[in-house]
Amino acid sequence: MWMRVPDGKIAVAGTSKAPEIDLDPGDGTDIHNNHGHWPIFSSQKIDDSGNFLWGDTVGAVSSDQPSRLTSIHTEMFYAAAHLT
Repeated sequence: MWMRVPDGKIAVAGTSKAPEIDLDPGDGTDIHNNHGHWPIFSSQKIDDSGNFLWGDTVGAVSSDQPSRLTSIHTEMFYAAAHLT
């Protein structure tokens, strides 16, 4: 899932079964390890041109699913998820 944050950037949340994921969609890398069966990557932000700004992962040891993205400030967002 994704949403446009009020500052014009894009926030993305999703899941991955891969042992590691690279949250940077460009030529760079931002590698994160899978800590469970379906980790959530809830904190990925890219600009209007598709340039990676930052990313982070969070999750438990089982199936984790994002459920909602909500803007809380011009440049900030929350990612809600079901963690098991």
